[in-house]
Amino acid sequence: FAQQVVGADGVLAATAKFVLAKLGVEAPQAESEADENAAVVAAVEAELGADWPKQVEPRFDERKAILFDDRWASAREDVARLYYEHAVKNEDVQADEVSAIASRFG
Repeated sequence: FAQQVVGADGVLAATAKFVLAKLGVEAPQAESEADENAAVVAAVEAELGADWPKQVEPRFDERKAILFDDRWASAREDVARLYYEHAVKNEDVQADEVSAIASRFG
C-alpha cells in the first residue's frame, strides 16, 4: 500500500508530475554518475594537463621497502637516524644523546 501512495510511481509522485506539467515546469533530469565523473576528470585535465594521473600515481615499491618489525630493529633505526642527522651537519654524535636513546630500551 505504501508504494502505491509514496513510491516512485505512486499517487503523490503522479500528482506532483501533473501539477508541474500544468505549470509548464519540467521535472529535473537526474545526471548520471558517469557524467559527473567525466566532468570532474575534464576539469582536472584542463587545470593539470592530460598526464596528471602519471604525476599523482603512487611511487611505493615494495621491493625497496624495509620492515622494522621488532624493537631492536627500530633501535638500530633510531641510532642510524641520529648518526645521519649529525653527519649532514658534520657534527660528532654526543655520548649523552646515544645514552638517552639507549636508556629507552632498558
